[in-house]
Amino acid sequence: MEHISSSLQQWQESKQQQKRMRDLEKSFAGQRRVRQDKPSENCGLYETLGANACNGSGRIWYKDMHRAIEQAREGYKPVYACDIKTHREYEVPIEWQEECACLIKRQREAKRNALMANAKIPESFKTAALNNYSLGVYKDETAHADAEVLLQVMRGFVNNYEYFTSPEGKKDAQGLYIYSNTKGSGKTKAAVTIANELIARGVDALFINATDISLEIRKTYKQNSDVDEAAVLHAFKTVPLLVIDDLAAEKPSAFIEEQLYKIFNARTENNLLTIITSNLTIEEFALQSYVRDGQVASYTDAAGESRIGSRLKLMCYEIHAPEEAVREREAEFKSNNFENLIFGFE
Repeated sequence: MEHISSSLQQWQESKQQQKRMRDLEKSFAGQRRVRQDKPSENCGLYETLGANACNGSGRIWYKDMHRAIEQAREGYKPVYACDIKTHREYEVPIEWQEECACLIKRQREAKRNALMANAKIPESFKTAALNNYSLGVYKDETAHADAEVLLQVMRGFVNNYEYFTSPEGKKDAQGLYIYSNTKGSGKTKAAVTIANELIARGVDALFINATDISLEIRKTYKQNSDVDEAAVLHAFKTVPLLVIDDLAAEKPSAFIEEQLYKIFNARTENNLLTIITSNLTIEEFALQSYVRDGQVASYTDAAGESRIGSRLKLMCYEIHAPEEAVREREAEFKSNNFENLIFGFE
């Protein structure tokens, strides 16, 4: 009798288990991936994502109910699948985590902030972007037309950067040489705007004023310096995007010529993109002269060739910036805004 009673109990439990399985399958009919946690206002994008927001952890828990049911039916034995690439079996997870969009956003912002800090972008230019680049500051008709062309080049450079740095695109790639004889015409802002846009896309960049290049190198000659000339030059030679501002601002010399040649030559050979601003054309920059050992020397040789000039022409596309000073106009606009805030003007 005990044997019959035990068998009856097992049969009843089996029937109950089957019913639970049928109820489970019915409740999740048509659903495979079922969320295990709930969205929370602690999610950084709760208002945007709504029901797709995380619980504040940056990750969302999911469960594969089909797999769970299949595993339960098999007595909770692991379910295996085969990797088509390695041909190795692996246990299929029933529960897993996926990154929430808020975590991805935070990671991107953290990376951008780190890249921005490493790039040494001047504080006043950190918000410069294509979507706030204003052509309205140029009142002169010719300058406005030049600014429109420059903006088109800036957009094209940013949009094609990935192609320019790809194996097939490197042969067509050139940096930019942005020149204008007028101070305060927006050359630096144009160059930094490009850099900011690319930094936001994860590109490692470096901004430096041309006069600071020789300064950084000369620092290595001090007795207590913890870096050498090669280490400083290495950064300028190898950074994916180098922005050199105000080339030709420093008085020419044999020392400057040699250091610039080392940088330009290395970047040309390695197809690395460079953006340069200057108040001289490439040709004018290459013709500069200086006194060496009591004699007049030049960046050009006896045949009129220039090592620096030839490298610049090879590595950069020359683009004319507007010949209109807008820095004072922007300063006036900033002062007006300041007055409105201070005095409460509408």
